[in-house]
Amino acid sequence: FPSIHGVHFVVSLLTAVAGFVFFRHVASTLDERAAVPALVVFLLCPTIVLQTFMEFHEQALAILPLTLLLAAWSGGRRGAMLWSALALLTVREDNALIVIALGVVSWFDAPRRPASALLVGLGVAWLVLWRTIVLPGLGGQLPDVFGNTYASWGGTPGEIVRAVLSRPVDAVRHVLAPVPLKYL
Repeated sequence: FPSIHGVHFVVSLLTAVAGFVFFRHVASTLDERAAVPALVVFLLCPTIVLQTFMEFHEQALAILPLTLLLAAWSGGRRGAMLWSALALLTVREDNALIVIALGVVSWFDAPRRPASALLVGLGVAWLVLWRTIVLPGLGGQLPDVFGNTYASWGGTPGEIVRAVLSRPVDAVRHVLAPVPLKYL
């Protein structure tokens, strides 16, 4: 694009749709009176404000699919959940860990147990696809940011999944830890 304005407009539009989905979900599951304050908090979340309006980050494109995924999961709508998970995976390959984690959580809730295998299978398949097709297409090398991110989890999708499932506290620490970035 000749300008970042178009990208910011698309991200803002997708974020607005995510806000509307979130508003409807809160109104239908909690209370209609709670929906407007929840929407305001959702849209003013620092992550959304920073990634949408201050500087573009590809994860800003994940806000809508993630919101749709969680609303579909909460409502038990497997078809919508599958499509939302696929959309989330297309934003960035490490979103497979979110899909796998939701699948693991689903295992402990009997009505959602059938979705568990679907989500875990989809997340693992995405990691395998990334490893066997995308990485070789990139010359076999992970970009520096991803290489540094995945180095502590293993060299194969199986090792990554095994590490996340066997060390969930470490996985949470890893996700919440600050990432040292250098800017020009």
